[in-house]
Amino acid sequence: MHALLEGAELEYDSEDSNRGPNRSRNGTESESPKGRVGTKSRSPELPRSELVTELMRADLDQLYFDRVHPFAPILQRWRYHIWSKQQQKSDGQACLQYAMWTVAASLSAQFRSLRDPLYQETRRMLDALDTQNPNPRPDSSAGIEHAQAWVLICVYEYMQLSPLQAWMSAGRCCRLVLGMRLYELDDPNNPVMVAKDQETSLLDWTGLEERRRTFWMAYSLDRFISFHNGLPFTLNEQLIATRLPGPEEEFQAGHPVVTPYLPEVMTRASTDRVQPISSFSECIVLATICGRALAHRQKVAVEQLSISGDVSVLEGFWSRHQWLHEMLNARIQMLSTSPHVDPMLMFARIVAQTMVLFLHSVLESITWKTGDHLLGIIEYERLCVMAAHEVVSLVKLQGQLGYFKVL
Repeated sequence: MHALLEGAELEYDSEDSNRGPNRSRNGTESESPKGRVGTKSRSPELPRSELVTELMRADLDQLYFDRVHPFAPILQRWRYHIWSKQQQKSDGQACLQYAMWTVAASLSAQFRSLRDPLYQETRRMLDALDTQNPNPRPDSSAGIEHAQAWVLICVYEYMQLSPLQAWMSAGRCCRLVLGMRLYELDDPNNPVMVAKDQETSLLDWTGLEERRRTFWMAYSLDRFISFHNGLPFTLNEQLIATRLPGPEEEFQAGHPVVTPYLPEVMTRASTDRVQPISSFSECIVLATICGRALAHRQKVAVEQLSISGDVSVLEGFWSRHQWLHEMLNARIQMLSTSPHVDPMLMFARIVAQTMVLFLHSVLESITWKTGDHLLGIIEYERLCVMAAHEVVSLVKLQGQLGYFKVL
């Protein structure tokens, strides 16, 4: 279906037309050397106002929360609507808003013709903002919208451009959240958290949860996109001291919820003490397994270069392989009881079954199979066939959701 606005030249003013650099008497912008990026004179805080009219803004906002937020739940809707109506927005907020509209337009027949100009404008603004502010502040609350904009750009590039381009942008996004120290938001030894614990009544729980979700979305993209490309990921799982995100309903209502850390969930899953977690957290656990499976395959490739019958190497391989299968089996059993209408849980189920197929491909790649593990190999082949049938069924079921387009 062709976009309804394709080829139209839109020349409307918006509230952003009064922001940014000083204007001369004839209404033109006065150029500032600091604001130039390449041959452009606009600064990141002055997006092209003719791209999106006021009416389009409302429609694109609604499209975003209807079609994008279900698989990228990083924004609190009420909080966004408050600052989006302000005349003066920060540079990060302007970038985030355009990133939201970019992804929303790509999932709409009506606004599809706007996706490319919106994407180009968003990238221009982000590149300019990165140039002017090369050092992210440790106080992540000051520029969280900057990181959120990069998260959404990664989503757009993966869906609409190329996995490799998305992988490069994901690297930038991950380094930004690292610079903001979003990976240690709940570290009890963090001086910031110690101060907050002493003034719990003043703690912005919604803002804290939004920062958690931004970090975990960047983490998930890092794992999934790196897996797709077969390339190394950026974020180190061992350094994370940020709690998993809470349930979506509590987040939108602004109700504080204490959630576990990732290692706690991973340990429970490997000891048959699996407990229900939020949909977003379930996807994060699957992203973690995905990352470990990728590292498993990469390690196997290196080991086969120098292996000479080393028993410890063989045992290490089978130990890792069995652990990954046990983790996947635990998550699959938990997800089998979940409602199909939840887009994130549907995605998690597809990922879990796909990882079973991936592990079988790892098994087929090894050149030093022995008779000691023949029964195990046969069992893994049986699980692979079952997983293939399940993936086909889930993809058909997912297609019935219509608007949902997962990573």
